[in-house]
Amino acid sequence: MAGYIGNKAVGLNVTTGDILGDVGVGGVVTANAGVVVDNFTLDGTTLALSSGNLTLDVAGNIILDADGAEIILQDGGSNFGRFFNSGQNLFINNQTADKDITFQGVSGGADINALTLDMSAGGRAILNNGLTLTDGNIVLAAGHGIDFAAQTATSAGGASVTSELLDHYEEGTWTPTIVAGTASVNNTATYTKIGRLVTLQLDITYPSQTNNNDADVEGLPFVSANNVAEPGAAVFSNLHASNNLVGFNAKNNTRFRLQDGGGTSTTLTAMAGKVLRATVTYITAT
Repeated sequence: MAGYIGNKAVGLNVTTGDILGDVGVGGVVTANAGVVVDNFTLDGTTLALSSGNLTLDVAGNIILDADGAEIILQDGGSNFGRFFNSGQNLFINNQTADKDITFQGVSGGADINALTLDMSAGGRAILNNGLTLTDGNIVLAAGHGIDFAAQTATSAGGASVTSELLDHYEEGTWTPTIVAGTASVNNTATYTKIGRLVTLQLDITYPSQTNNNDADVEGLPFVSANNVAEPGAAVFSNLHASNNLVGFNAKNNTRFRLQDGGGTSTTLTAMAGKVLRATVTYITAT
């Protein structure tokens, strides 16, 4: 059977009901049972392709506009990922428990996992080949640090490693004081703390009138690890005091005491009017 639709000549196969030829429609086409084009089926809210790949080739941009704020990725009907909007923030979500999110590229012709987020380890980031910052700092949460445990042990023979975590670095100033009287701080006293190791610098002048108490320096910025044995080492430069003054020992875990070569404590009377310039290193309790 032949006829015209609009100004198009078409044929109708009365056996199959197929329309043979091109059809031009100027209005809306309603197909309540769906539309089939080659191996595409559009029915309700589903556009299905029965075989092969799907190519979207547009002259402009491809815009995915989901008013439900989620774009869901599936494989065989099972969710494996989604993109969603929350508070105008973009979230990328792996729907499978304890499975990773991996960013991959090609280097030298080979696929490279540049960054893996290990979701079974709380999202720990694993970088394939180092980290370079062009600006900003690495910020560590309180109580955490840089863990060197994965490196090959290089301890000296007989040594026992107790920690490989670098968990603190700090620079600042402190105020050295003495037990009796008031010492003059000539220059700003500073400290540097790396892990449990603290290095102090101080430059003080003892008062001209002092009693006979031991020459103790107080105000350590961090508590010493040992309040009995020597807390560390000291280097004195330009020290104007008795010639046999050689070092210090611990009075308690917040001060150190000057002593002579025989282990006798130096008194404030001996230090009256003298200048103490020193670098002191000790170990903190934590």
